[in-house]
Amino acid sequence: MEIQPRDAVRFDGTLRRERLGPVTLIDVFSAAVHIRHTRAHIARTPAPSYLLLTPLRREFELVLEHSRRVRVCAGEFCLIDHARPYELAHGDAVRTLCLDVPRHSFELQVPAAAHLVGKLIRPDNAMARMLVGLLRSLGDETGPSEVAGLPAQIGPSLLSFVLATYSSFVETPMGRGVKARAMAYRAYIDSRLTDSNLKPVEVSSHFGVSERYLRAVLRADGESFSAYLLRRRLMRCAHRLTDRASERSTITEIAFESGFNNATHFGQAFKTHYGLTPSEYRNGDIQRKPDRG
Repeated sequence: MEIQPRDAVRFDGTLRRERLGPVTLIDVFSAAVHIRHTRAHIARTPAPSYLLLTPLRREFELVLEHSRRVRVCAGEFCLIDHARPYELAHGDAVRTLCLDVPRHSFELQVPAAAHLVGKLIRPDNAMARMLVGLLRSLGDETGPSEVAGLPAQIGPSLLSFVLATYSSFVETPMGRGVKARAMAYRAYIDSRLTDSNLKPVEVSSHFGVSERYLRAVLRADGESFSAYLLRRRLMRCAHRLTDRASERSTITEIAFESGFNNATHFGQAFKTHYGLTPSEYRNGDIQRKPDRG
């Protein structure tokens, strides 16, 4: 990152890092400073992590790319993403406790992680209050002048509590609104049916949620991602097989234009779903099974 002290001659600051299993605790004492984390810095970061920040003394201001300025005071905390640009500024005698969290752990456990970045969390609920208390206790243990030598065994428990706290700010898949979210996800999948390379991660990225959360919402509403995608592609093929506008297209062409990339797999899936081969369905020789939407 790029660090610009307000007074370079008299600037005073210390930064201590302590690895605690899967997380790293960073304790920072600093005079007035302006910090910038740019795209150039991001390009040099092989595995960008998330960073939980809480001021133990005084306050700082945070600005994320395309976001408004957020003031974070002692007793509050927020999350930044090292894969996104940000700026941070504060006055003299500020002490900030930071917790570096592995990206894969956060995104695996917390749905919509991207929407939580830069969100100011105040101690308005039990989980937030307990996390603030825990972080303050860690700050007291590390002390102002020396590393306390905290046991690495507390790292996994600390990570679990942070993830549980952030998960409490996100509606679970089985909660209210699951059907509306599932409808939105499926509408987007429908718009990409012809893309044979469509993967769950592309849909989850579009909506700013984790892939795990996307799959959970769709399953909770009754049909998995892969089952829905296959069924809708088969429905598209079935429609085209009996559509006069497609009568000059071969069955293989229809399959490939509907998102399939293997003719054999298409034929087997079609027969399993409709009880007829694509040719039999097109010829209308046998009673066709009705399709659901």
